[in-house]
Amino acid sequence: MKILAAKPKPGNIFNAIGLISVEPLELEYLCAALSGAGHECSIYDGTTDGRSFTRALTQEKPEILMLSGYVIHAQRIIDCARRAKRLNPAITIMVGGVHAELNWREFQNGAVDVVWQSGDFESLLRLVDCISQGKTIQLMQRKFGIEAFAGLSLRLADGSWLDPLPAALDIDRLPMPDRSHFIRNTRRYHYLDRGPCAMLKTAWGCPCRCNFCYCTQMNGGRYAERSMNLVLDEIGSIDCNLIWIIDDSFTIRKDRVLEFIEGLRRRGIHKRFILYSRADFVAAEPGLLRELASVGVIDIIVGLESVKETELSGYDKRVSLEQNHRCVENLRSAGIACTGLFIMGPDSSRADVRALYRWIKEQGILNATLSVFTPFPGTAAYAAYADRLDTVSRERFDLLHLLVPPGRISAAAFHFELYWFYWKLLLLNLRSPRGGGFFSLIPRIIVNVLGYALRSALGRE
Repeated sequence: MKILAAKPKPGNIFNAIGLISVEPLELEYLCAALSGAGHECSIYDGTTDGRSFTRALTQEKPEILMLSGYVIHAQRIIDCARRAKRLNPAITIMVGGVHAELNWREFQNGAVDVVWQSGDFESLLRLVDCISQGKTIQLMQRKFGIEAFAGLSLRLADGSWLDPLPAALDIDRLPMPDRSHFIRNTRRYHYLDRGPCAMLKTAWGCPCRCNFCYCTQMNGGRYAERSMNLVLDEIGSIDCNLIWIIDDSFTIRKDRVLEFIEGLRRRGIHKRFILYSRADFVAAEPGLLRELASVGVIDIIVGLESVKETELSGYDKRVSLEQNHRCVENLRSAGIACTGLFIMGPDSSRADVRALYRWIKEQGILNATLSVFTPFPGTAAYAAYADRLDTVSRERFDLLHLLVPPGRISAAAFHFELYWFYWKLLLLNLRSPRGGGFFSLIPRIIVNVLGYALRSALGRE
């Protein structure tokens, strides 16, 4: 079968600016599994591909279209599916990805044939094989039984849907991602001013239970780690000097982190790494941080969330402000950059945001993000705030739009404080010793913004 694995273009200018452009790792896993089964698979990444989605379809002429994306892509995925059906009514359209894993019912409509709700490939490959033999879903169901398609939601001829059965994911059986797309387009995938950046996943899910976090619900709420030998094999195979480890937290177990450090040294692997961790781990392990720095870890992204104890407690972080402070100090001492992630809650005031900026400045944190509190569908926070949401438009679930009416200031003042924070943070970076690196990003930002404006004006989606 000829298959196109696709991710739609970003839905707003903030995503189009392209300060960080990430490798389409989920599509590369798909291509590896499908190619290994004898199918022809190509990738369309709307973030970096200069073609419109329609042009890509007419050029590639796929028999199966597999669409993936995050919550902000949900409506665009449905629009792309409808467009593909108009161009070729015989095409089979499957939808998967992070948002579909917990919210698969959102894609049960007439333009979509299959929703892939699991990260496991066994059922998906069995289904593609059946489609290649011209078998209908009803025939496949009778022959194999619905259990053979666990993790898949299938649309029947009468328009009804079979809901997915649970599908176990054995992550050590996943194929090595097919990075041929990344190799051809390395210059398009970068992390700020640090140049080309590849992505690596070593674990699925998260054992922590922060009530706003989507990752804790993924993989059926189970945390599963890949074998470190397989992880090191993949690192050694990646033709890129900078690797972003995208586990929700890479430092869940100290002994596994030590295994990572020792494995890199034993194999003589010399690369740079960016990874995620929790503040309590970083605060408690100054010595281990120095070891991580010695094997190439240059940046650790930490969910610091707030500089108010009451807010930290409300998020179920189980981390104190003192631990946040010690976390930043330990990273500085180890020579590792700290990227701090913070949340601007609906009850934030002007004083709160300005106190946060002062704390960041005092701590010397140059990389920081202030995300608007976003109760993602599928989380406990979404259930708690569902009746207070101003909109359910998925494109606005981008961590930049106010979804819940603010309690202490107007919506206009809320957004002003958010953008004023980012303006001051930009000036802080430009005045820093690494400011030249940020100046180098300006031409790219200008080109990306102009390109986004031109595509929007021409309707090239």
